[in-house]
Amino acid sequence: MSKEAIPVESLGQPRDSALEITPGELATRIETWLCRYLADLLDLQPHSVETSQAFARFGLDSASMIGMTGDLGAWLGCEIDEALVYDYPTISSLSQILAARPDVQRIVGERAGAVRTIAPAVSA
Repeated sequence: MSKEAIPVESLGQPRDSALEITPGELATRIETWLCRYLADLLDLQPHSVETSQAFARFGLDSASMIGMTGDLGAWLGCEIDEALVYDYPTISSLSQILAARPDVQRIVGERAGAVRTIAPAVSA
């Protein structure tokens, strides 16, 4: 893609002032970030970005996907292996795996200044 990189700070912070966030809520926030990122990159409306569509279907080349994972990692405050976009090739699957990572949960919670960072997932 020839478009300039989108400033990470323009896409907001991963957490607001809430003291707890569930892994599901964190996944939703990551999905929202990715939808906005791709919408800005591809000149689309965020609501038109399908979370179940493979990144390759958006026409992203490997350099664009590396840039996206770098920007996402900067937003989350942790390093993200670029290979994850190949192992988890959709917005939904990537968001879910990242939200389940304890290091992402801890960093997001610390950035919010929360004592209790992530509410435990409820098991059925």
